[in-house]
Amino acid sequence: MMDMEIVPPKNFKYAHRIAAKFTKYDPHLHPFPQPEVVVNLRECSGVHPPAMLWCAVYLSLWRQRGLNCLLLPPNDRKVTSSLIDSGLFHILCKEGVNIESDNMDTSVPTDVILPITRFNSLLQAAELTNKVEYFLYNSGLGSANVHSIVCELFSELVNNAAEHSESSIGAYGLVQFYSSGQDRRFICGVADGGIGIRQSLERNSALEHFGHHWSAIEIATKELVSGTSSPTRGIGLFSVFEEMRIGGRELVIHSGKGILTMSKDSQIRMVRANLFPGTLAYLSIPA
Repeated sequence: MMDMEIVPPKNFKYAHRIAAKFTKYDPHLHPFPQPEVVVNLRECSGVHPPAMLWCAVYLSLWRQRGLNCLLLPPNDRKVTSSLIDSGLFHILCKEGVNIESDNMDTSVPTDVILPITRFNSLLQAAELTNKVEYFLYNSGLGSANVHSIVCELFSELVNNAAEHSESSIGAYGLVQFYSSGQDRRFICGVADGGIGIRQSLERNSALEHFGHHWSAIEIATKELVSGTSSPTRGIGLFSVFEEMRIGGRELVIHSGKGILTMSKDSQIRMVRANLFPGTLAYLSIPA
């Protein structure tokens, strides 16, 4: 029996751009049709942070179900180097995922703000935020007045994941500094393999039940909307959403089969998407 290889697009940005025939297999619900899950990045000319986080969540969920998992790194050495620097190979090796490459360096990188790091609790989420704050304070990267914004928004995302995701594999956080010509940005990403935004909100009996995942994402960005019935909750995602409205910033929230994107010109789009088995939030902020 041949293993079914999941082949993302060459410029791999988000999970919703993977062919639906692959993402239809939800690691929470469905058996995988082959004995081994293979993610083939060989032909990728770019693998962006949201795609890296998908790899971490997706493969970790299948490993938890006892399947063998294999990642085939890009042939492009520059792209593979970016995956090493992000900490993706290190975290996947810790989860028991096989990486097919000779002499692959899977050590923890030390020259990035925060490599992809797993966390499970609010305490660990706070520790990650403190690491990011300390690194930025001593880094000289970007404008100092942006550092507090990055830390505040990252803190909201990791706290939200730790408290509400109910993810059996925990969650993963990532903070990077990106520089290309005049484009200098801080990039934050948090992803979990949990119940997703729609199911979380539906636990609040005061809220309607949502027919679509993207409708639940939109409602979750409103003030004082939460999966709990507490009137003082629901500030986190709302504050992130409002802060990201400033021109030049980018936001992606992908949960279940819905995705919300906010472009650099603050245009908002909410659509049906191919499955993300949990929730991902990605922020890009000019430095």
